[in-house]
Amino acid sequence: MQPCPTCGGMGIDANGYCTQCRTYRGVPQAPQPPTSGSPYSGAPYSGGAYAGYPSSDPSFPDQVSGPSYGQASGPGYPGPVSGPPSFPPATYGGQYGAPTPPKKNNFLVPVLALSGVLVLLVVAIVVVAALKGGDDKPTTPVAEPGKSTSAGPSGKASAKPSAVIDECLVGTWKTTSYTEQVSMDGVGDVPFSQTANGAELKFTADGKHTQTYANSTFKGTPTIQGTKVNVTLTINATVTADVHTAGGSISYTNLKSDGKGTVTAPDLNINQTEDFNPGDDPSKYSCSGDTLTMSTARIQASLKRTS
Repeated sequence: MQPCPTCGGMGIDANGYCTQCRTYRGVPQAPQPPTSGSPYSGAPYSGGAYAGYPSSDPSFPDQVSGPSYGQASGPGYPGPVSGPPSFPPATYGGQYGAPTPPKKNNFLVPVLALSGVLVLLVVAIVVVAALKGGDDKPTTPVAEPGKSTSAGPSGKASAKPSAVIDECLVGTWKTTSYTEQVSMDGVGDVPFSQTANGAELKFTADGKHTQTYANSTFKGTPTIQGTKVNVTLTINATVTADVHTAGGSISYTNLKSDGKGTVTAPDLNINQTEDFNPGDDPSKYSCSGDTLTMSTARIQASLKRTS
């Protein structure tokens, strides 16, 4: 240990002051390996008198009066005498990582899936509308209604038996009510009912069928995560098919569709339009005079004859 440069004394108290003249001499510390961000690195100090003393304290400048003393034997005085910082040096980007991305709105997920299903159900709705069949009466002749069973001028009457339909169906019909139980994953069966502009259905004696949807509207209120959501399905489309009736049911072949179905849920900002592609499953029907009803396991529809 070097003598005090002021009084020559050798004693230093626990706070680093000379025990004789109270000159601050610093508190010796054991050498420490350099750490990231440390202001001091490299070899121990040499030459400079008490280079490790803090320079921030105005009461104890780096250089005091008296001769300078270099590093003596024994431990050196690395870094500030106040010791290493009590917290790690600041880092940029590494310590906390990238910002956490915002969570998705899980409430919209089933609704989006729902809207996709609804569009398919629009198809189902049309399917049902298209699948609306007839109730063949046992006494109905096999020939075309209203026509002779003879071959006629073309001699080809026997070539159309598969297209012949129940005579009662021939004409134009307007859908007055329509309800379909729509099965939705995670939600269950949801009834969708016609609220405006029912579809027009036309059957011809030669087994041709046309369905016309002009802003036909269907509404349902599924409950999603405990909240009722108003969903509207609007169809603008024309569907054509060949039909055949047998055993109280009507079947469809060569089904073609030209149009769109739009699903909207304003509360959820959902507005989705898809091609309207109805199915071709058969359905039961009952026809009497100007009244026609059609049904499947999930659909009930009533129609009135317009011509």
